[in-house]
Amino acid sequence: MSQPMNQEQVRNLLKHIDASMDETVKSAIFTQLGHECFHSNHLDQWIDEFKGDVQRFLDSINIDHQSPYWESLVFSADKSRLTLTGREVTGCACPFADCSAPPLSLCNYCCKSFQQEIFSALFGKPVEVTITESFLWGNRRCSTIIDIR
Repeated sequence: MSQPMNQEQVRNLLKHIDASMDETVKSAIFTQLGHECFHSNHLDQWIDEFKGDVQRFLDSINIDHQSPYWESLVFSADKSRLTLTGREVTGCACPFADCSAPPLSLCNYCCKSFQQEIFSALFGKPVEVTITESFLWGNRRCSTIIDIR
């Protein structure tokens, strides 16, 4: 007989990993967690709906305001960089952060990996994500820069 997953147990495990492991271990575990979040929530299918139409994706955020988390996505003049400005929030979107002293590796590695999955799939090429603001870091929004390779 199986039991449902205990969210508190998983959060406590992630907090332990974040507090006690070196950066190499934290990076490996939390990067994989971001990858799993993207695929297990079938966001690859959501991105596929845009069929590489980056402008339609941008319009869904910037014009149609379809994201509860993202306020805007703006390209640099040469289109090599996309700046994602998050909406002001009162909490982290990640259910694993719903605890006291959430692990910062959720931002540093997991969210970074999650967004790299999204934008790599959208552009069909590797990207590098840099988190510039994070609710868990004390900011009022979560924002990133996406460098397109």
